[in-house]
Amino acid sequence: MIALTMLAEEIFDAAHSAIQVYAPFLKRETILHYPRGEEVINKIIATILLVLKKHLGANANRPRIVCLCGSTRFMSTYTEANGLETKRGRIVLSVGNPAGILTDEEKAQADLLHLKKIDLADEILVLNVDDYIGDSTRREITYATATGKKVRFWNHERIHG
Repeated sequence: MIALTMLAEEIFDAAHSAIQVYAPFLKRETILHYPRGEEVINKIIATILLVLKKHLGANANRPRIVCLCGSTRFMSTYTEANGLETKRGRIVLSVGNPAGILTDEEKAQADLLHLKKIDLADEILVLNVDDYIGDSTRREITYATATGKKVRFWNHERIHG
């Protein structure tokens, strides 16, 4: 509630400042009768929108970002999910696809990098093919939940639409 009150006060202050800049002689009752009243109102609204955008962050006008998580043994499912999520207008982050077998160190580095992708995402989509969830995926689910990300499951969406 306090944050909302502070936001309302900042919007009010911004609107008041905009009126002082664009039409300092106008009172609230006369602004609509002023010949350029609509222009003044549009400038006030633009000022308020800038305040809201600042509080909502840069994410307000961008598509949702989804990070795909699951076993890399199901790469065809990654491809399918990537296509479907893209068609739905989402930005898709996925696993890297390094050539060859990874060393333990490379696997740990890839797992850490994937957590950073989860940080960038708004949500994760767990590709739980045949309800399989391995240790790395389980860690990613735990991490996503702990950082407040929405968690969706592939099998559930495939069955329930």
